[in-house]
Amino acid sequence: MTAATQHLIDTQFETLYQRDYAVQAPDMRRLYENAKRDQWNVSKDIDWSQSVELEKGIFADGLV
Repeated sequence: MTAATQHLIDTQFETLYQRDYAVQAPDMRRLYENAKRDQWNVSKDIDWSQSVELEKGIFADGLV
C-alpha cells in the first residue's frame, strides 16, 4: 500500500482507513458483474414515465 491509498486516523487506538478499491479477488469481480447483469436495473427496468395515483395506495383494501 502506498500513502496515496491509505490514511492514518489519529484516535485512542490505531485506525487505518484504506482507500484502495482495486479488485483483489477476480472471482468476486465476476460475481459482482453477474449480479449486476442478473438483477433488475432501476434505470432501465422501470417505466418512470408512468403516472402514479398516490392516494390509491399500493394494496387492495381487503389486503390491508
